[in-house]
Amino acid sequence: MRLLPDQEALVVASVADADADAETEEFIQLACKNGNAEVVRLLLADPRVDPTVSNEFAIRKAGQSDNADVVRLLLADSKS
Repeated sequence: MRLLPDQEALVVASVADADADAETEEFIQLACKNGNAEVVRLLLADPRVDPTVSNEFAIRKAGQSDNADVVRLLLADSKS
């Protein structure tokens, strides 16, 4: 699923405006759980987003949901 330019801008702005690590943690976890590879890709581009928090929750949820594209993105990320 490709994001529209406005949707992509909204994701980037939401992460940029995040006040705490907990907010960026929630963003990546929800995107992985829902299998949205485009959002995961955008989130991983931000150095504050850590996909390994909460005992690797993001990759575990992506795997449990059979989201192979998301799992590949997470495994390829240098922060993982």
